Amino acid sequence: SMKKYFVALFVLFIISVPYTSKAHETFSEESDYSVESPFLISDSIENAKAVYARLEPSTDVDIYSFTVTKPVHVHARAFVPLVAGLEQFLPNLAVVGPGLPGAKEKLPFTPPVGYGVVVVKNTPPGKKRPTFYEPFSGTEYYDAPAFDQQVTTAGTWYVYYWDPYGMGGDYVAILGFREGSF
Repeated sequence: SMKKYFVALFVLFIISVPYTSKAHETFSEESDYSVESPFLISDSIENAKAVYARLEPSTDVDIYSFTVTKPVHVHARAFVPLVAGLEQFLPNLAVVGPGLPGAKEKLPFTPPVGYGVVVVKNTPPGKKRPTFYEPFSGTEYYDAPAFDQQVTTAGTWYVYYWDPYGMGGDYVAILGFREGSF
């Protein structure tokens, strides 16, 4: 009958429409995210992103940039895969922007003139790090402290990642918190 035909057609349409994942966007570092060529976050810094990256050589500093036009909540952290050889890889991160306090410690980068810095240090060497299992990738990761606060000053902002111990390795830059289809 015509009704069965339309029901079948409707079911076919529903199963053929691409499924929109309610998750974070993922990216991979193709070339170094440097001062000359940072990873540009073109949408809201609040939208969750996972950037699979590497600090190599061990003195590498990866840079991510985003624009603030109105108050936004910034969430940034570094996950490290729980694999042999990365047990002591402890990347730090810093959020750099206008209106933040000046750096109180030696940094492996020079912030833009007039910008302040909030450093988020990883777990100290030798201390037990929390771990978690990420089912989407089937990978276990070391967790780390996060920058997690509102910023209000308009301008270009940055998140820097580096290894203060000079080991280097693979990490996932977690930027943003709002899961969804963007």
